Amino acid sequence: MFFIRLGDYMYKTIALILIFLSWFDLALAKSNDIYNIKVLEQTEESVLFEISYYYSGDHGDNAKLTAWPKPAGFWGSSIIPLVVGDHTSQLNVKLMPKAPKEVISDSVEFFYYSDNGPPFYTKNFTFKKKWINSTGKPVTSLKQVERK
Repeated sequence: MFFIRLGDYMYKTIALILIFLSWFDLALAKSNDIYNIKVLEQTEESVLFEISYYYSGDHGDNAKLTAWPKPAGFWGSSIIPLVVGDHTSQLNVKLMPKAPKEVISDSVEFFYYSDNGPPFYTKNFTFKKKWINSTGKPVTSLKQVERK
């Protein structure tokens, strides 16, 4: 009878330890993050960034990373398929040909999205730059951009 009671106590203790360890493991689980951004090179109309990121896989295999400087509406950016885990990739942002002759940005917003849905993770990177449109036919007013 003594051994049965001791055995019940041991099973309860082991169960509580396992529950605690699973909670501890969940608390240590990483969440989506962009933890390092470097400017590798830049021209008057483009910037190549190196991005170190972590993707948890919480939005499946079709999640992507891209970016746009602010103010929005003048940029094209490469799209990087996200891979679960820690990775480093390069992302190019370019001023579009129909943008005004000069655009000043104050930051770049990097974001994760899935299946053309809204972003599920964003990281704002302070980045001041005067962009010069030298390749396309720049618009002379914002009304030209709004009409298109």
